[in-house]
Amino acid sequence: LGAAVLRVTRNSLKTVIHGSRLELDELCKADSEIDELHGAIINYLGSLSQQNLDDRQSGQLHRYLSAANYFESIGDMVETNLVVAGRHRCDANLRISPATEEMLVEFHDEVCRGVDHAIRSLVENDAAIAAEVTGAKLRISELGDRADEYLSRRLVAGEPNRLTAFRLESEIIEYLKRMFYFAKRIAKLVE
Repeated sequence: LGAAVLRVTRNSLKTVIHGSRLELDELCKADSEIDELHGAIINYLGSLSQQNLDDRQSGQLHRYLSAANYFESIGDMVETNLVVAGRHRCDANLRISPATEEMLVEFHDEVCRGVDHAIRSLVENDAAIAAEVTGAKLRISELGDRADEYLSRRLVAGEPNRLTAFRLESEIIEYLKRMFYFAKRIAKLVE
């Protein structure tokens, strides 16, 4: 499940800011694998919950259920929110400027790093890796503030569709922040 989520997360930004409608549809379909895996994991963990578990096992089961739900939420952010933003970009025939793309890529890379490390921390049960994710909250916040400031300055640029572009770019940043939030929640299960 983590691998499927990471793959979709890594592919999301390029598709959202450059992809065709067909490529956006393919990105949306990739969430189907996440949904199927999530369902299978939840069913399996549900059957395990019927067993006579000790407190440690019950706690572990709860952490895995939560992690599966957070992974699924990241996938939903791509399918439901980022893909819709990409479709709006296509509808408005918007082009993201190279400078804005650079800012979005930097933010996206940090989110991907967070998702990757959250997965590793869970798989390896490594609190140090988990702490890297939760510790990156400040970096994400700084990047978000920088992005908001940058987008605000760009709002007054004399380009066509500037308000529409501002809304789209702001939405992408907010969706990436939420994806990182879920990665951080996964990491907190390990700390």
